[in-house]
Amino acid sequence: MHYRLILPALFVLSLLNARAQDFSIQPLPDLLITEMRQKNVISTQAPVQPERLRLLNLTYFDFEGKEKDGQLVVLDACAESVVSIFRELHARRFAISKMVPITEYDGDDDRSMADNNTSCHNFRPVAGSSRLSLHSYGTAIDLNPIQNPYVILRQEKATATYLPPASMAYANRRLVRIGKAYRAGMAEEVVDVFARHGFYDWGGNWDSPIDYQHFQVDREVSYLLAAMSPEEAHGFFLLQKSFFNEFGSPLEALLKQHSHGLSLSEKYAQDPDEFMSWVMAIQRIR
Repeated sequence: MHYRLILPALFVLSLLNARAQDFSIQPLPDLLITEMRQKNVISTQAPVQPERLRLLNLTYFDFEGKEKDGQLVVLDACAESVVSIFRELHARRFAISKMVPITEYDGDDDRSMADNNTSCHNFRPVAGSSRLSLHSYGTAIDLNPIQNPYVILRQEKATATYLPPASMAYANRRLVRIGKAYRAGMAEEVVDVFARHGFYDWGGNWDSPIDYQHFQVDREVSYLLAAMSPEEAHGFFLLQKSFFNEFGSPLEALLKQHSHGLSLSEKYAQDPDEFMSWVMAIQRIR
């Protein structure tokens, strides 16, 4: 009788603790920071340093319907919103193949894509460019790269290159096809979820390359968030997210119309306090 009373209580307590850990946010552990530096996933030249990054512990369903634990490294300002995204994906039982920090691949994006890994932060340039990728800011997420290809179109040669190569099987983007099995894990199914939580710039809307796996915060907003204090950045991210959900258009597009040729981060640098007053005033114009 004694054990019948005690064991269920301990069991319930363990369940509550497990649920609390399913979706959580923490500063980067020292061990992970060391590994990121050793594997060139971050450096002193990176626009966002470890203290501005957060490690998200997440739960997802894999392609066999099994619950798995995963981790993403993201910018602090959008960490809560990214947790909300993956809570919704979990609730929808959206299939995700794998989710581990890019350190598992020594910062090699090609290896991560080939392994169908969902990832976020990685200090690197845009493919084929010297410009930094928004992954360097922790404001871009790549989702199921095999189901959601990176497609390079070359009009002069009338060719298309699919990366990773296995993703060519998903060139046809229809979710449901007569006589064929439903294909899980495709980004089109969850574009609305990412958009609602501030990641409304989807690479599937681009002309070339077309980056079906890629969801990002606007580039100018990413620069601005990195320049702000953590508290200011978090507040601005929530503001631009709520603006998009209310009006269906980006706040940054409205701000750029009134910035007199300055980028948002340049305008912020002039006077941070005045910048936020300006943002609120411009927002009321809408």
